[in-house]
Amino acid sequence: MVFSQSDVAVYPNKPVVLDNENGGYMQQSSQCDNQAIYVPNWHEFITNTPSNLLGVVTNSFSSDNLPAIGYISAMTMALVITDAKTHTAVKTFFKDTPSLKNYGKYTVIMGDGRVEFGIGGLFALYGLAFEDNLALRTGLQCTEAIISNGIMVQLLKRMTGRESPLTASSPSGTWRFFPNLKQYQKDQPKYYSFPSGHLSTAITTLTIISENYPESNFIKPIGYSLVGLLGVGLVSKDMHWFSDFPLAAALGYEVGKIITSRNNPMELKQETSENISFSFMPVFLTGGGGVNLLMSF
Repeated sequence: MVFSQSDVAVYPNKPVVLDNENGGYMQQSSQCDNQAIYVPNWHEFITNTPSNLLGVVTNSFSSDNLPAIGYISAMTMALVITDAKTHTAVKTFFKDTPSLKNYGKYTVIMGDGRVEFGIGGLFALYGLAFEDNLALRTGLQCTEAIISNGIMVQLLKRMTGRESPLTASSPSGTWRFFPNLKQYQKDQPKYYSFPSGHLSTAITTLTIISENYPESNFIKPIGYSLVGLLGVGLVSKDMHWFSDFPLAAALGYEVGKIITSRNNPMELKQETSENISFSFMPVFLTGGGGVNLLMSF
């Protein structure tokens, strides 16, 4: 359910450290100085947002990713066809299993953003307290990923306007493309189903952590298992259909990979990136202020 571009070609993901003597980047080793690990500036969770959003769009519709787009589209359409049956089956199963009465309630919490912000905050606090720059970087990138991913999800929700199971007026929910914004805010369950923000937020946080700690083999199996439980919980609580998940997963993964790609050696990053990069930063001056917009190409 994720983009098929080669991680090595476009998103090299080995941890890197700054080589102060050579003025560039080098691969991290166990003997490296912790202080040399690249750490984003505190404001990058804001200033990198335009570049992250543009990166999602340009990467998603690159020629290399067209097969993945087709795969995600086909999977989504297939799941839409079966949504009514799968939703009913999940609801019946949980209704007939009293011991799982609160399952959906607790699993949904995993993707509402508060848990993910908390995880990022714990990484950042640990990094500051114990001078662990890798943990600090992970925490800052989690915050950046949640914000960028959240903006993209909200844009897509307001474009697709799909009914959630809670307010469905048709077997698999009616789609009202580009709904009136006032009506959207007034009755969000009628429009906010596609794609799932909960699942996308969980995936992008998991991607950030796994990319920063690639040597920890337990992160992905545990993380993706929890994401699977989250998805079932969202369906059981009438918040989403199963077809809301493929695009959500791909989006969260893509945002996480774009952000962690900045950890790569500078030379390799320049060779593999063909995107125009935008960033902005607040500027404070005597008697006023403004915003600096930067474009790199």
